[in-house]
Order: sequence, then C-alpha cells, then structure tokens
Amino acid sequence: PLPDGAACSGMSLGSKPGFSGPCQHTLGCRRELAGALGAFNVRYLLSPVALQGCPGFVLLDTIDAGMFQVRIHENLRFLPRAFWVAEALDVPSNARAASRLVDWRFDPHEQVLRTNPDAPESGPRARAPSSRAEPGGRCRHRSPRAGLSQVSCDLTDGGFVVISETRYPGQVVRLDGQTVEPFTANGMVLGLAIN
Repeated sequence: PLPDGAACSGMSLGSKPGFSGPCQHTLGCRRELAGALGAFNVRYLLSPVALQGCPGFVLLDTIDAGMFQVRIHENLRFLPRAFWVAEALDVPSNARAASRLVDWRFDPHEQVLRTNPDAPESGPRARAPSSRAEPGGRCRHRSPRAGLSQVSCDLTDGGFVVISETRYPGQVVRLDGQTVEPFTANGMVLGLAIN
C-alpha cells in the first residue's frame, strides 16, 4: 500500500484511465491476455496491480519499491522462443493480427496469424497435413552471437515455425542452407512455412 496522500496519477489500467489514489486496484483482464503475451515469449509480467482472477497468471512475489509495490506474475501460457504450430490464419494487416491475438477463438499454441495483404478480412486457413509433433515442444533456439539466431526443429510433417524475433525488412533467413522468405507472424515476429 502507498503512504497516505500518495497517488498513482497518469496511469492507465484497463477501464480506469488516469485514476488517482492508492494503487490498491485489481487489473481487470480477459482470459486471452496470457495467450497473447505468451505468443511473444512473455513469461513474467511486472505490475503495480494484482492480476487476481486473471486466467493464466500466478502471483510469484510482491516487492516493496518504496512509493508502490511491484507484483511479479508468471504467465503459465508462455511459449518458447521458437515453436511449431500446425495452422496459419491469414490476416490482411499487422493491425488486424493484433486484434485477433486477443480473440478468444485464437490459440497461439496451435495457430499463427500470418500477415498477407491480399488476404480477405476473414482470412483463409492453411493447415499442415496430419502433423504429429507437439506445438511448442519440438523446436530449440540458440543465439551463438548478436544478430544470429539458430533454430532446430524435429518435425514429422510440415507446418509453421514461429520465432519470437522482430521481423524487419532485409532479414536473411535460411532453411536447410537455402535462403527463404519469412512471413510476419502474429503481427510482428518471424514465421516460416515448412513443407
């Protein structure tokens, strides 16, 4: 708790923009929040408010930071730095991908949002045929030096590999030694279609 007279003015927490007063509020969250953050490899969340009743998060610790408290939550739905999924949903823009990330029908453990400017608003689906590898459990990521990432995956069939690294123009991606064109996955990270 804050000392008497202290305020949290200027903060925006859910539907309480600019509230002021002691920071003894609970952040209202949707169940999709853990999955959306997990799609970007976010395992821990620091917050001045409790995420009580927020599915997918567990409070690990509370640290007294003087004027306020910092709560450390673990996201139980986080995904590894590189993971495999069987299904891609095409979206026409990165902005549309951002809104779909928090749609309850989207599951980043099984699907990836693939930005395709030619895609209709509803977006077609692409599914790997009878893939048996476990999503998120068969890829390994390592960074031997700055600017270089190496991912190895054990797949029995094709699918889509998502790498939680920001996608930017001019990136060079090689698959089995051959240069390939990645796609923008989940609105901002690297994605590869594996045949």
